Amino acid sequence: MPAPLRLDLVHEDATTYVFDSPGELARAYVREHNDGAEPRTLRRIVETWTITGARILSQDDSDPSESVQARGEAFLALLEDRDANPFTSARLVRTATATVHRTLGSGSQEGFAITSVEFAKDPDNPGADGVASLYVNLTLEAFRQFSAGVGANNAGIATWEQTVAHRYGPSGLHVLEWVTTLSVAEGAATTAVEQAELHAAIPMSDYGPTYVWDTNGDQIPGCEWEELDPDTSEDPDRTATRIKVVSRIRQLGVSVGLAAAGNSVGDFSLELETTEEAGRVTRVTRASAIGPGALALCRDQRPTGDLRRSYEWEDQAKRLARVEYVRVDDSASTRRELRLELAGGGNDGEFVAIDGNLAPIWQEGPRIPYRLTVTVRVVSSGARPVLSDMLYPERLPAPAWRLLRSSSREDPGVALRSPGAGQGQDEWERVATLVYQGADPPTAGHRNLLADETRGVETYALQAATA
Repeated sequence: MPAPLRLDLVHEDATTYVFDSPGELARAYVREHNDGAEPRTLRRIVETWTITGARILSQDDSDPSESVQARGEAFLALLEDRDANPFTSARLVRTATATVHRTLGSGSQEGFAITSVEFAKDPDNPGADGVASLYVNLTLEAFRQFSAGVGANNAGIATWEQTVAHRYGPSGLHVLEWVTTLSVAEGAATTAVEQAELHAAIPMSDYGPTYVWDTNGDQIPGCEWEELDPDTSEDPDRTATRIKVVSRIRQLGVSVGLAAAGNSVGDFSLELETTEEAGRVTRVTRASAIGPGALALCRDQRPTGDLRRSYEWEDQAKRLARVEYVRVDDSASTRRELRLELAGGGNDGEFVAIDGNLAPIWQEGPRIPYRLTVTVRVVSSGARPVLSDMLYPERLPAPAWRLLRSSSREDPGVALRSPGAGQGQDEWERVATLVYQGADPPTAGHRNLLADETRGVETYALQAATA
């Protein structure tokens, strides 16, 4: 007596394999949701059939003379086909009326698959060895995929999951990251990559010119991605339908301008150093960058005016660049550097030997003069100066201080101290060392006279006949 239900497995070539189904049928539905939506939206329904005790009857039940063994071997051979799923759908049919009770894998469903085949003993023929009877338990599965949302903006997206992370370091600068996993149906009009380009990249223009791309690609602009269902072993050019996309931007403390992903710098550093000493202000600008246009951005930091030093470096292969610019600002075009050394003064003396085995005694000598050595360095920046631009300080006045000409010396002209970064940016100097003797130590007035840069002389005329 035939079972009340039979199972038809439909092959891709429209051939039907018919199973008598006297056992149990269990149907299950698993509903998957997009948890990020509120209210939660249904993403997919997976329907599973578990059929216990299906006995193969025939292929189309059209050739009763065909052996069960031949029919079974043909069925098993199809299950072992790895290149494609040979079955497209299944039908439960009421035997008495030939009415289709339920179909799995057609209409709005997709992904039909026979996930499990278990061979069992035929209760009507316990001694059968599979030649006279092929009795199996089958598990079948298909799913229905719902759109990720409504509206034209995400038309074509089958599944969508996304997390958004905001991070802040000790500097208080912002890092924003989107991680998106999306899929499209196999054979859809738009690819997963195209959908990612539309929906998975951070809109940089919303954040402004202080942000740079950390994911600085240009194929999916502003993104890096993983293909989650590739199969390069079979088709290296296969279009993936499911991808995971990461888009990340970082905030800097300065503006670098807006640029499209793939054409902007990925990182930038700007250091400003200022040193002030004796009326001279030295300003050092250091910049480094990585990514397209790195050197151009670094050069944009070049300060105005004449530079004492300019340094630029670029690694074109790795898109790295760094620069250093040094500018020196003097309160006057010429400056003096003074050094004073004072020796002598007071009474001299010595220990004098005494006849016999007596200890030497200290003998106070005459008062000795003070000896003052003044070293003056006059420095000028720019084009080669003349002597009138580089005056020495005036001599200390006599009779309080007498100049020792034989011990003194001076540069009669100017000499190049260090070359600059460009024309008119050299540094020049002239040096004089004057040795004085005096009866008393120098006063504050003497020191102020040497430091007074509003007065001076072109030369000390050390070869003159008299002091």
